[in-house]
Amino acid sequence: MHAQEEPGVRAVPDRRARDVPHARAGSPRARHDDANPGPAEQRRRPPCDGEVEDGLGCPRDDAAGAAAVLDLLHAGTGPDRLGRGVQSQVVTGIEDDHGRGLRAGHGSREAERCEDEQGAHSERKGAGYDRRMRYATVLFDLDGTLVDSGAMILASFRHATRTVLAREIPDEQLLTHVGGMRLAEQMREIDADRADELVRTYREHNEPLHRRLQAFDGMTDVLAKLESEGRRLGIVTAKQRRTVDLAFAVVPLARYFDAVVAADDTERHKPNPDPLLEALRRLDAEAGRAAYVGDSPYDIRAARAAGMAAIAVTWGRIYSAERLAEEEPDALVASGEELLDVL
Repeated sequence: MHAQEEPGVRAVPDRRARDVPHARAGSPRARHDDANPGPAEQRRRPPCDGEVEDGLGCPRDDAAGAAAVLDLLHAGTGPDRLGRGVQSQVVTGIEDDHGRGLRAGHGSREAERCEDEQGAHSERKGAGYDRRMRYATVLFDLDGTLVDSGAMILASFRHATRTVLAREIPDEQLLTHVGGMRLAEQMREIDADRADELVRTYREHNEPLHRRLQAFDGMTDVLAKLESEGRRLGIVTAKQRRTVDLAFAVVPLARYFDAVVAADDTERHKPNPDPLLEALRRLDAEAGRAAYVGDSPYDIRAARAAGMAAIAVTWGRIYSAERLAEEEPDALVASGEELLDVL
């Protein structure tokens, strides 16, 4: 997904800064300033305009306020998107060895196989292989999938539109194209005449926030496991290469990836399949033996258009699990463990 961020107007109880040092291994919970609402808070309706106080003087405060907004936006519509109480969803495009459809986290370990070079099913054996694998190549989105940047994205969008346009735009409208269009295209959708100024103001606010960027808890372990099994890993992101480098300077994930395709590497962008196909080309990999893991509808559509398996994750905090399910991904997962199960 692509980066953005900033908060609302009136006050709600401060739910912003509580570290979660003992997050369950494999559960992609944000490791920084992650609010952990109780059941009563989770049942609250989405915030109305003016219900969230932000700290306009400091991007960090903006991000904290936006994180609270993201937690509230879907509080009344189902489980939250950081893995707390999220139930496994149906895997629609994957079958077990007997042709039966599987559910994420239910029986998929027995069916984790990949096609060998002759196209038959086989179990990968040898050093580093202690489980069967379905996909030899796994591509990942970056924002909202590997790194917890949803609040940054929202805060910077809010800051840019308030600063340049001096008006409030509903969060849902600001986030409509996150993960698909490039930032400049998103800003043209908001105000074509002032798009350049919006982009510049957004980046001035957003780039310093990368100093606080964190990987979702458990995702480094997921990448290490996949690497140890001999998978080829890549990133396909709507970020520009420069901001990818900013992220990698703070979150040490670059070592796991053999290919990184950023927004400036292709003319067309998600949901067009070109960025995913470019990553496959760089990896000399086949779409039929590859999966794309992402947190937005655009990720799912791009994977399908490229002929790859589409794996949607629910912890990105921009799109709800229900919205992702509408796109009918091959799997919809709520934890790192479930993600490994379907890969």
